[in-house]
Amino acid sequence: MPLPLVEALSALSTLLGTYQVVRGSKPPGEAPSAGESVTAPGLVIAYQFVRSEADDAARRLDSVRSRLLQVLIVSGAALVGAAGIAAVGDEARSFDSVLFVTAMGMFCFIAALASLVRNFDSGTRASPFEIYEKYLVEPDSRLLDGMLRYTQSGYERNEALIAIGRPVLLLLSVVLVVQIVLLACWIPFGD
Repeated sequence: MPLPLVEALSALSTLLGTYQVVRGSKPPGEAPSAGESVTAPGLVIAYQFVRSEADDAARRLDSVRSRLLQVLIVSGAALVGAAGIAAVGDEARSFDSVLFVTAMGMFCFIAALASLVRNFDSGTRASPFEIYEKYLVEPDSRLLDGMLRYTQSGYERNEALIAIGRPVLLLLSVVLVVQIVLLACWIPFGD
């Protein structure tokens, strides 16, 4: 079988299986019997689409957060490495130098801002279980609608955090470059 056909069949079986598991009337993998209607198929498809977009946004947010951590680690390693290099040798450099103190201040700025943005969250959300319990007594379409809204709110939250994190990451990268230049000037020239 050609690959697109396999992917299409896999997606179709996943959609039907997900609907039946969410609906709770059939075990996973069991197809609906003849004459049994599948209600709210548009909501199932919309939920699958929004869920994939929300997963993508979560991966992008994790990427921004990990890059912020990498900038912080490189900044700290540059500061410690430069201090170690400058302390070795016949002509040890002064740690009271304006260049070193400024580079240390830049590390503190990077550490504070990176930690703040990495741990920033836009508030609390209801757990998926609470939504499931709330709509459990409702028809299937209401449950799917509630899960769709929950997933959409997660997507919007992640996009807002990404919109904050990317410019901060750019700013901290520029500060890191300036810090490394200051340390590179401090090691050979000192004060």
